[in-house]
Amino acid sequence: MLEDEQRLSIDKYFDSIKEYNDQKLIETDISTSVIESIIKSAGTAPSGANQQPWTYVIIEDKGKKQRILNTVKHPNTCSKNYSYLIALFKQNYGLVEKDGSEAKIKHYYPQESTSLSAGFLLAAFQYVGIKIELLPVEQSLRKELNRSSNEVPFLLIGIDNKSIHDDVLQLAENYFNVINRRRSTRKYSSQKFNKELLQKAIQCTNTILGYYVNEISCELMIVDSEEKKQQIRTRAEANEKRLYEELITDEWRRALKPLKTDWRKQHLTDAPYLLVVFFKKGAHSELVDSKTLAGIATGIMIQTVHRIGLSTLTYTPSPMQFLNEILTKPISNIPFMVLPIGFCASDYEPPHITRKSLQQYLVKI
Repeated sequence: MLEDEQRLSIDKYFDSIKEYNDQKLIETDISTSVIESIIKSAGTAPSGANQQPWTYVIIEDKGKKQRILNTVKHPNTCSKNYSYLIALFKQNYGLVEKDGSEAKIKHYYPQESTSLSAGFLLAAFQYVGIKIELLPVEQSLRKELNRSSNEVPFLLIGIDNKSIHDDVLQLAENYFNVINRRRSTRKYSSQKFNKELLQKAIQCTNTILGYYVNEISCELMIVDSEEKKQQIRTRAEANEKRLYEELITDEWRRALKPLKTDWRKQHLTDAPYLLVVFFKKGAHSELVDSKTLAGIATGIMIQTVHRIGLSTLTYTPSPMQFLNEILTKPISNIPFMVLPIGFCASDYEPPHITRKSLQQYLVKI
């Protein structure tokens, strides 16, 4: 995609986001097929070791919806007649049948992964033009929906049969067809692009977030200094080398093997920009805590840069406190994730991995 095309694409996207809250709602037949298509898009989000540690539940049963809403501590929620509720659960670990009993499978970064998927979900609803409302999440949701012990309630959304478009199914399918082509990239070309595109992408992300929360308690910081990028890579590789040579478990090594990754992190200097995401310690709203919000913002940002022909990778160095030192951020700002952003190298071959099917992470009630 040429720079003029990128600029036109991001400007058009931003205009559609700004209009999202202003356009008149129309009664729309929002079928479960529309909701499923949107959730299928959310399922394309990147995740730790490609485990996709989430479960989505579509609730259409009137009695079940009302019982859930009766427990939600939110003004006027009980009186609302939502067409659907969507509950998102984080899977803290996997469960498989082994020798007649359930065995646990460790999940890597389930909190971060599930919040990225939530970001993809909110961006998809915005693109399709369906108005949604975030609702407070109660832990009783797991029992009400008969979910297993490894699943933790993460997000709850109310949906009405109203949209700013009348072709919501086609829009949902179009969105999936675009986002399904996204792949994480570990090798970048030397081709540069205008920093203003990233600044506009951040503006898009913050505007979408602003529809759902009153305060954005996270920061998306662009790093373009070659010196800073090299410092980040040097510190990250020192930690990664120790991890791979001394600390990594056999289970973790097996989980990472399909990704063909090691302690070398050349993408941190090859990509023209790094985006470092921070969240504010202790900040939270009645709907989401600041760490979850940082993940949602990161998910929205990932799909935004994909829309303008750029590639990225989710990277979580451990530990991450050195980022505060290099980027002179106060300790109250907690690093969440690092995203190298640029054009994918022409000779890069992504690992041959597959995503879960929709049926593997979707439940309908």
